[in-house]
Amino acid sequence: MKPLREENQRWARPRRDHGRSGNSCGDRPPARDAGLSHPVVRAALAAAHDALGITLTPEPSSTDANIPIQLKIPAITIGTGGQGMRRPHTAGETFDTTDAWQGDSVRARCDRAARR
Repeated sequence: MKPLREENQRWARPRRDHGRSGNSCGDRPPARDAGLSHPVVRAALAAAHDALGITLTPEPSSTDANIPIQLKIPAITIGTGGQGMRRPHTAGETFDTTDAWQGDSVRARCDRAARR
């Protein structure tokens, strides 16, 4: 596997080779399993539309929301706002904060809706 080989070669003197295994490290159902009709999802989509006049497109992703979802607790992850990330999870990662306030606005409205 090329990425694994490159990572092992990157270190001058690795203490041990990185490896991979087929062992499961948890049952993390995708967020999309909640479905677009779930009240939590509907509240988030409505909050984005009401607060900002935008229509969000839900996307499955591996996030911290997977933990409560695994425990059968409805959960979603709301993006940070902004114009996006480049080269995530690398030393060259950057984030364009333009309009980042939008993520906080949606989160605040979702929180208020959940408390009703």
